[in-house]
Amino acid sequence: MTHGGCAGGSGEARVAERAGRDEDRPYFFLSYAHTPVYGAAGEPDPDIWVDKFFNDLRRLIVHFGDLPSTPEIGFMDRQMRPGEPWPDVLSDALARCRVFVPLYSPRYFRSVNCGQEWYAFERRPVYLRKADANLTSGVVPVLWIPQDVDSLPEVASRLQYKHPGLGRGYADEGLFALLKFGYLHEAYEMALYGIAKRIVEVAKQAMIPIDTEQQDYPSLPSAFETQDKGRELRISVLAADRSVPLPGRSDGSCYGDRPVDWQPYRPGPDEGRTLAEHAARVARQLDFQPSIHAFEDTAEELLAAVEPKAPELLLFDRWALLNPEKQRLAREFDRVNPPWVSVMEPWCENDPDRATGEVELRGLQADTFRSSRRGLKPSFHSTTELPTLRSFSEELPRAAQRAMHAYEEHRRPRSPAKSGSSSRPSLRDARPDPSRGGQWRAVPPGMPGFGLPATGAADAGPTDYGATDFGPTDYGPTDYGPTDFGAVDPFAPDTPEHLPPSHSSAPDPPVRRPDPRIDHDDPRQQDHGPGGGMP
Repeated sequence: MTHGGCAGGSGEARVAERAGRDEDRPYFFLSYAHTPVYGAAGEPDPDIWVDKFFNDLRRLIVHFGDLPSTPEIGFMDRQMRPGEPWPDVLSDALARCRVFVPLYSPRYFRSVNCGQEWYAFERRPVYLRKADANLTSGVVPVLWIPQDVDSLPEVASRLQYKHPGLGRGYADEGLFALLKFGYLHEAYEMALYGIAKRIVEVAKQAMIPIDTEQQDYPSLPSAFETQDKGRELRISVLAADRSVPLPGRSDGSCYGDRPVDWQPYRPGPDEGRTLAEHAARVARQLDFQPSIHAFEDTAEELLAAVEPKAPELLLFDRWALLNPEKQRLAREFDRVNPPWVSVMEPWCENDPDRATGEVELRGLQADTFRSSRRGLKPSFHSTTELPTLRSFSEELPRAAQRAMHAYEEHRRPRSPAKSGSSSRPSLRDARPDPSRGGQWRAVPPGMPGFGLPATGAADAGPTDYGATDFGPTDYGPTDYGPTDFGAVDPFAPDTPEHLPPSHSSAPDPPVRRPDPRIDHDDPRQQDHGPGGGMP
């Protein structure tokens, strides 16, 4: 299940109210990871197979026990009605259910929320009705999609999830394959029967009291210790709230007691979610692990320009600029201008105050986000106003990826600057020596007089002009052959037509290259003409 966010404490009151009503407790709580929707709008719901399994399981469980006439056979988040406070409903179900049924899959164990659901159930004590019952947990795992056992967190690997009695196909392929492919229908029915029977057995053998002090599960830690920290995503909200009325804002219904309660769209997200909670749900479908924060709570760390801990989305309420303190925070954010933070600006087309505040807020916005408007911030898309919830949902994956790429670029190690060049002599470092009639002397970098003409015969010797300095390594085809300059004769006169193309049009005087065939210590082989060659 891929929900997230914060909730009030009404769930505790509901749990306490039902503490004495054992007969309407759901037999099982189905915990699963939502599959993201890919492709164009109108594509089939990818979790339709989970829904079918849930309904098949409920119908089968009825045949196994002496259940009340109107029991809650099972709980799944798809049962929740629009407008229900989903954190309260989920916390209530986790506090009352008899058996916890997780659908094992790679995506499931990457989900923080699925780990929180598991933790919420496992913190309840388990008592056995019979002393000889072979039972240690109220968890009945279902292998939905196979994965390597080494990749499972410890709480999952210690349970038997490849039940031999459910068939070879189930153990090899997982229940999703048996359900999806028609020719495996008999194998699916066999596995379904075994799972339903096991759920009823655990519910009868174990006494798991209702948790009357159950916390809202979004605030709980995850039971999975093998989470991919590289996919964290922070969702910050810079928005108004009910504590400070805004001038010119007649409709405050989109605000709550805290900035993270902001929900500007009409119609809004399903199940009464705030905008931040909806953003977290979309992020989880992209395999991110989101966390929700009020911008005021994290601003000090962000504005101090310390090393970022994760990429970030900033959900920005333009109306918040009418609050002087929030405008100050927005200006400070713009001054720091961190590229790993993508800013998203919902501007609801159905907002009744939109027309009256359009001109003033646009001016405040342009004046506040000056660095961003100059194009210095690639993650800030000023042309995207996100007028509907659908446009917001479509833009969020792009915004999250921009933030992630900028974060990875910022964290990438930089190569140290080169502290010097090679000490090997090179023609680029050669200088003319007047004492040798215009012949050139190579001066190794770092030696005294580097870059200056050499003086005195004592400097000239094999070390300067021997084969090591001017042998084939310097003048062979590797340096001046067809690969670099085309067909160039290294012994040709230094006239423009014989120079490499990249130098022939240069304004500097032609460069004369020393001839390696000359022994510069032999006076008979001194310069004999413009070419400097052999007599």
